[in-house]
Amino acid sequence: MLFSIDLIYSQTWPKYYGQTNRKDRSKDIIETYDNGYVLLGSYPGFSWLIKTDINGNLLWDKIIDNAPNPVGTTQAIESSSDGGILAAGIALSGLSNKYCPFVMKLSACGEKEWCKIFEGSPIAFPTAHDIKVTESGEIIVLVNQFGSYPAETLHLFKLSASGEVLWQEPFATTYNHPNSHMKIGQSLMITSNDKYLISGYGYWRDPWNPQGVFAIRHFFAMVDSDGNEEWVLPFGLNDTILGKALDVIEINDTLFMGIGSFLDYDTSKPSFLFFNDQGQELNFQYLENTQIDSSFDAGAFNSAVRLDSLIFIGGAFAINRYEEVIVDCILTLNVDNLTVEPEIIKLNYNNLYPYLNGVTHDNKLLSSSTYRHSSTNYDIFLAKLNLNMEYDTAYTGNFTYDSLCIPGPPQSGFIYLNDCDIVLGTEMPTATEYRARVQHIPITIYPNPAKDNITFALENTEHHRIIELRCFNLLGMQQHQTKILRGQQQSTANVSNWPPGMYIAVVYSDGKPVGRGKFVVQR
Repeated sequence: MLFSIDLIYSQTWPKYYGQTNRKDRSKDIIETYDNGYVLLGSYPGFSWLIKTDINGNLLWDKIIDNAPNPVGTTQAIESSSDGGILAAGIALSGLSNKYCPFVMKLSACGEKEWCKIFEGSPIAFPTAHDIKVTESGEIIVLVNQFGSYPAETLHLFKLSASGEVLWQEPFATTYNHPNSHMKIGQSLMITSNDKYLISGYGYWRDPWNPQGVFAIRHFFAMVDSDGNEEWVLPFGLNDTILGKALDVIEINDTLFMGIGSFLDYDTSKPSFLFFNDQGQELNFQYLENTQIDSSFDAGAFNSAVRLDSLIFIGGAFAINRYEEVIVDCILTLNVDNLTVEPEIIKLNYNNLYPYLNGVTHDNKLLSSSTYRHSSTNYDIFLAKLNLNMEYDTAYTGNFTYDSLCIPGPPQSGFIYLNDCDIVLGTEMPTATEYRARVQHIPITIYPNPAKDNITFALENTEHHRIIELRCFNLLGMQQHQTKILRGQQQSTANVSNWPPGMYIAVVYSDGKPVGRGKFVVQR
């Protein structure tokens, strides 16, 4: 173990990880395939991955060396589809000596498989802020401050599982949304309809005063899986509702609830924002800080998780605008009139947000935050909670961890970013270019000529539906027909009984031809 870790073993939870008299901060947490946890933390100049067992006991740790300057940091982690770890943040590029967004893939052993640093932004400190993985294993990254300031400050990058950039695209630009200014994304969700929902904040002028000042607004944006912007919602634009959207949950496939901070005069208050899948506002609600605790004078809800019919909310509040207090609550949601009634469960003094971070495989709540012992000594805090938000009990028995790591368990060590691949902005296709490329299904046919069996290799089938392969002779008579599954990469046919001659293979998607190729059958 490379750095000392102070753990409290008097009870199962909570656990603390850190070094004395150092500001160790919590950033993110994921549950891994073996039911352990990986925490993302940071301390000045470095980021820190901590792997624990199901009870929070440390198994191994990795230090991510971003750069000699403490600005570089890792912002978010996510599990990859093969049991590995994805990380995203900001790092120093060796090409321009500027800070740029990066995305990195680690194996299940915690070893770096690939790493990309994205060059090309004129803005200082562009950051990969959040990262998610689709069911098919593609990687979606929320990137702030990458484009032309202030027109293009919010991007999504879509990467393949191997790190190939499929497309990058700015959203909520001032070109398409006049009378707006800089937008910053805070969280990214993949909806049940496989769309990408961005929560954050931006600046809009009042509709009745198009030459006036820009005011800060909660905002949401919906993007389809091909990179088409469906809508942008500056929430409360006509009602002078000011604030920041910090997270969102999906109530059902047409209803969403955002949470955040409502800016009311000289303070902030926790807010709830209801809208539908068409980007239409449905209701707005805020709470007085004194409804949470009579001593609070500022606060916000910043994390939300859902388990069946229960909604759990985490927030940070302040006493005299200084002493932050983490608050957990369960919400009772009235779906008929879209209002919430919070039940305060726990106040956690000296914790700094984030707090509630997810639901485990066994329907428990994961809680990770920064615990402040003093002004110079912070630790990473981890707890597992039951649905009453009480500390969970220890799990007993034998558990196997890191089983995908062969020949042995991972070793603690360093991960360096100074050898990451540099990807220039000019090398990254736009969503429009991507859509043009994947609307076709190229066919490679071999052997050609063929006598017995022939193989049709197909590309881009994961982007199409209702796919069929048909073969015709030169007179237009159909010789062969077979269905192709979405994502299927090849199909074979026995041509030993086909009349010799030239044939045309045609691939159809939704009844339309999207690819073709010629081949010869001979004897």
